[in-house]
Amino acid sequence: MDWNDEDDFDEEEYADLYADEDEAAELDLQQDIESEPESVDLSRFESSAEKNVFSRRNRIWVRRAVSKPRRHRKSDEKGDWSEAAFPDSLELFRDQERNSEAFEALRSSARDKEVRNFLICGPRGSGKTAACCAYVRDFARPDADPKAEGARRRAKKLAKLKMKDGKLPCLRLTQDDVRNAAEFEAAFAKFVRVSDKDCGDKCTKFVILDGLDQLLGKEQQLIYKILKESHKKVGFLLTGSSERRILDKFKKKCELLHMKALDPRDALDVFLGVAQDKKVGFDRPGACMLYRDKRCADMSLGLALRMLQQCFVKWDFVSEMNVTKEFCPESFIAPKTIQAGSAMGVPSPRCPICTLPMPCAHCDEQELAAQGLERREELPRYENALACPCFVKFGYCRVFNEFGHCSLDHPRDRHDVIKPPLKCPQCTMVWPCRHCNFTRARDELLETVKRAQKWFSRYNKDKILLRRAADRYKEKLDEGAELEEIDFEVMDEDADAVSEAAQEAQEFYDTELCVVEEEYRAFTDCIYSLHRVVGDKIQSFLPVISREQAAKKTIHSDAMLRMQLEYLCYIDQDPPKPTTPKTTIRLSRTARAIRSFSPSRQGTPGAPAVSWD
Repeated sequence: MDWNDEDDFDEEEYADLYADEDEAAELDLQQDIESEPESVDLSRFESSAEKNVFSRRNRIWVRRAVSKPRRHRKSDEKGDWSEAAFPDSLELFRDQERNSEAFEALRSSARDKEVRNFLICGPRGSGKTAACCAYVRDFARPDADPKAEGARRRAKKLAKLKMKDGKLPCLRLTQDDVRNAAEFEAAFAKFVRVSDKDCGDKCTKFVILDGLDQLLGKEQQLIYKILKESHKKVGFLLTGSSERRILDKFKKKCELLHMKALDPRDALDVFLGVAQDKKVGFDRPGACMLYRDKRCADMSLGLALRMLQQCFVKWDFVSEMNVTKEFCPESFIAPKTIQAGSAMGVPSPRCPICTLPMPCAHCDEQELAAQGLERREELPRYENALACPCFVKFGYCRVFNEFGHCSLDHPRDRHDVIKPPLKCPQCTMVWPCRHCNFTRARDELLETVKRAQKWFSRYNKDKILLRRAADRYKEKLDEGAELEEIDFEVMDEDADAVSEAAQEAQEFYDTELCVVEEEYRAFTDCIYSLHRVVGDKIQSFLPVISREQAAKKTIHSDAMLRMQLEYLCYIDQDPPKPTTPKTTIRLSRTARAIRSFSPSRQGTPGAPAVSWD
């Protein structure tokens, strides 16, 4: 047999030799495939830097960096940079899913060439004005696909539109341009006159009014009247931030659309994109402060772009220092807020027991704050000397902490020192914790102190009535009644003791971190016992009302005096409310006669018959 001859080789004869090995290999491969973990789509996960667009590790700062920044020109002072970020069409807006209903309504009206009035409400920076401008441009554009359904009908409508240079007449006004309805009426009349002259009578035109909610009700009424009486080929696009401040009449004549604010990532990308296109030099702290600081733009895209233009024209570079000088210069004068332990330096000193940076288990925040306040008092003061820049900026002096002396001045009025919050010694929650068992006794003490303070003020207010009651009591003593003598001066001293005990309890409540319930109870019982002494003395010399006097309907003078002063015998009672006695009006005989013979009463049962002959 010749092995080189292919015709003599029989494959079926030798096929069973490696059948077992092939089957075992297939089983191993199948087990490997089944045991292999499922692949994870990493695109679904975001890192902390990707989630926080203001982080320095976010790639947006690398992608939007300006390689060759320039200085400002005179042309940068003109125009509005916020309009440079306006998309040219409704299709180019970012994140249209957030405002899908609003964009669909605007897109359908612009596509069908149907003039409609729109009232767009949304927060600042949501793109309301940009959407209105893009809507007017799309209204004057032909269909992108001429073979689409209804394209010929829309092309005929577009051909009938009277335009100038391929643009529709559009009047754009803001709340600063229109301070009242008279100015809006004059601007609207002039716009209609000029547009009809340029494009023809009754041409299609649009009016964009920003900040309708900032106008008063009278101005909104007149604007609504103009909108109602205008021609049907005039489209009104009204915007506002607050729907509640707009009259409900506009919702009947206009289609109400709601827009949400842009995602912070998209808004910041647009903001940095304008800076990159204009070649404006900036650093990350300055751009973040300009865009999100409440003293600047406060996350409003349009306002941030206008501030970017203003800062670039004056300072040529957007840094944190330049933004602070331009928009919030009072920050240089205002005291800087620092923690009480900042004077110990950065990094904070280590604990002598566990060698960890403080605060730790052996040195809490309160002790670190106390050490920081002591260090601030140790820093030297020099008149007419330069202030230590490290101390002014960070709240600690590096030279003094390292060498124990410094030749510069350390003014104390440059900082607002914040002490750490107190912690409950029992549960370590922020004090007062309102969690532990002593909370109820603590609340009772505070309520008792408030009652004692009110009682003392009312006692001083009613001293005249108390003197009168005491005088009547002395009269009975002079008549020979067997009664105990009352020293009014001693009673005043006892009342002052109640006030002093309330002050001590209030000071204990405010300063001490006490977790013992008995101590709170002791202060409460002390106030009640001191008041009981005064209350018993007042009760002893108040007039005693007999049952016969109480049964009478007339108010006796002694009864009135007791009613006015009896509440002072108790610490938790309020003074009686003054009551005004009902007065009856008695008519004279002549008035009663005239009233009885009134013609209005003729014919009524019981009325006397009157003859006017």
